[in-house]
Amino acid sequence: MFNTAVLERVLVASLVASLVGGPAFAQEVGKSPWGPKDEIGRLNLITPDSRAAILSRIEGSKSYDLAVEYFIGMPSWEAAGDPPYQMWMTHTPNGTLVSDPMKVGKEMNAHVSYTGSAVSMYAHMGTHIDALNHFGLNGKIWNGYAAADHLGDQGWTITGAEKLPPIVARA
Repeated sequence: MFNTAVLERVLVASLVASLVGGPAFAQEVGKSPWGPKDEIGRLNLITPDSRAAILSRIEGSKSYDLAVEYFIGMPSWEAAGDPPYQMWMTHTPNGTLVSDPMKVGKEMNAHVSYTGSAVSMYAHMGTHIDALNHFGLNGKIWNGYAAADHLGDQGWTITGAEKLPPIVARA
């Protein structure tokens, strides 16, 4: 088992160093060779033909689960102020009897039990993919898109994970 607090400090220090580093580090965000409206970067290299070529190599006897288990205490970016993975009960049969949240009365709550739970976590935990809007320099992200123009209250309006095509490629 590794010490997640130490790992977090190392990762945050690396991130800060890469963003404010000296001449060895990029001073501007990457510009796309696929044009000024590109939102997927090198994923433009994945084509129907390249997917078919990879899929033709599969013989089907093995599969690989790339997911990770989510658990309380799993590594996260808490050092950067982000919330840890949390799971809790929102409703239990006895709690519903006591509080009657739907105002249906004790008899109905005793007859129909209700159990519910909730999960809260930072989106950058476990199995995920970083979109091209994940990091930037000087208020801009991939391809020179500016936060002032493309970052709204609900998140980035450009280069999000929803723009990524199905990724079928050699790993």
